[in-house]
Amino acid sequence: MKTISWTSFLLVISLNLPLAQAAVWTHSQEWSPQAEASYSHWVKTKFSADIFWKTGAYPDISTDCADSVYAMRMIFAYENSLPFAMKQSDAVGGLLTNEAKKFDGVRDPRERFIAFLKYVMGRASTNSLADDTYPIEITRESLTPGTIYLATGTHVYQVIDVTDGGTTLIQYSTVPRAVRVMSRVDMFPNYVPGDLKVKGRTNVDGFRRFKQPHMYKIADSMLPHYSLEQYTKAQEFAMSGLKFYEWAQNRLAIRPETPHEKIQRSLLLVCYASWDRGEAVNDGVYAFHLKKVKDRQNLCFNAREYDNYSTPTRDKRLINYFESLHLLPDTPGYNEYRGEMKEMIDQIIGRTQNEKTENRLLEWCDINKQVGGPGRPMSLTELHDLALSGRLVSDPHANTLQRWGLEPFTPTCQQY
Repeated sequence: MKTISWTSFLLVISLNLPLAQAAVWTHSQEWSPQAEASYSHWVKTKFSADIFWKTGAYPDISTDCADSVYAMRMIFAYENSLPFAMKQSDAVGGLLTNEAKKFDGVRDPRERFIAFLKYVMGRASTNSLADDTYPIEITRESLTPGTIYLATGTHVYQVIDVTDGGTTLIQYSTVPRAVRVMSRVDMFPNYVPGDLKVKGRTNVDGFRRFKQPHMYKIADSMLPHYSLEQYTKAQEFAMSGLKFYEWAQNRLAIRPETPHEKIQRSLLLVCYASWDRGEAVNDGVYAFHLKKVKDRQNLCFNAREYDNYSTPTRDKRLINYFESLHLLPDTPGYNEYRGEMKEMIDQIIGRTQNEKTENRLLEWCDINKQVGGPGRPMSLTELHDLALSGRLVSDPHANTLQRWGLEPFTPTCQQY
């Protein structure tokens, strides 16, 4: 009779037993100033815009803006044997960590990590990020790659780098969740700290850093580089994006901004502010449509709803950005500079009227390209004229064309 060795017997038994409970990954290192510096370097050099694309390092993973931000921190922690945590009320000790036992059935370590990554993404949002990060001072020592800009409940950006001229290189995914190459642009976020309010909480947006797992037991005010100065400065500048980011840029710059950098940043600013307004307008128009369908007895927003869907701050900021374009010809080096972006700025502010430039401008930044446009092509030249003539409507009871100043609007509901 053929016998089986004791070693072979144990191997057969072990292969038929369920996996013992194990962490998603075991961390052998701890977060430290050196680890944070390595994280910043990795974000700058490795966290590419196509990391989740079909040919990326983590291919075919669908993301929205919050997903990609959590993934940025998680991937580095996983690849460097560091711990990860996010605050979740139904998790052990209130934290969901890399020691979670939910994924024991996934034998392959990388596949187990990806399963955990997708699980976190399913629970992540710009609201949860307010619990997992804290506000920081605006200096080159603190605002490093891996910092985020959080517009709570709305959007979030990854800071990939800070230029020598003092502006941020930001990257982001968006909604709906999809496999995509993330957007990357050399400009400041289209928000100002304190823009967005969360009921019962303050200072939950703005530039923020991730908490290390042990930091959840420590008051935010005790954490490295913690500061509320960005909020006090925003208030001091009456929430003006131009003034706030001029202050931030002066804090971050190690050399003067070149004419090319200023021209490019200024043009990108009005384009992205226009698209951001378009998304907000679209949300308001859709919300008002649903209200009329569901509540035929009350066809007007209440004060809270009106505040959620009106756009006075965005409209004022957009007007300020357009007005700032008119100041560019007086800045040193502008008139001597030659380039397509300068030609487009001259077209917007009326210094030139060139059909070819107008067509290029429309191709470069059609307001209708993103969610929430006016329903037909609209160039920055046309929007500039509508905005500066006071025709934009922030009232969320207006229809799409009225919001963009293309039809007259007479309020019939209370304005708050």
